[in-house]
Amino acid sequence: MPRYHASSSRLISVPAPTLYAIVADYRTGHPLILPSNFHHFEVEQGGFGAGTRISFQSTVAGNHRRYHQEIREPEPGHILQEVELTGDLVTTFTFTAVNDHQTRVSIDTEASTERTGWLGKVEAWLTKVLSERVESRELAQLETVAHEHSLALKA
Repeated sequence: MPRYHASSSRLISVPAPTLYAIVADYRTGHPLILPSNFHHFEVEQGGFGAGTRISFQSTVAGNHRRYHQEIREPEPGHILQEVELTGDLVTTFTFTAVNDHQTRVSIDTEASTERTGWLGKVEAWLTKVLSERVESRELAQLETVAHEHSLALKA
């Protein structure tokens, strides 16, 4: 089956530890960065970082799909992964400090398509394009949430 790889990144003027903490907090922080096509988000186990299990539904281009994922931290504080328990979908968040106040955050999603042949290739291309749009919205929301968090801490 064809595979796709979607990737988006954004330079955010917030320190890496703050951004990582928001994304790794699946009870309060992470739900705030999810675009509107994610719904019925639930923490099934844990809640912060490695070992957390989540489930949610996603609607993209009219297709509804349910996901069950486990969170892994290959490099705590730097890399966080959401690994699908019933398939090969993996979404990786990478946090790279540019300096003390700026971080490059990347989201990479990889998986196989459901179809084979030329339909699978079309599905892979379309899924990549749509996934990158979703990732870009998620990064924009992360930036907004992080700036609101920073302002709240200063108040």
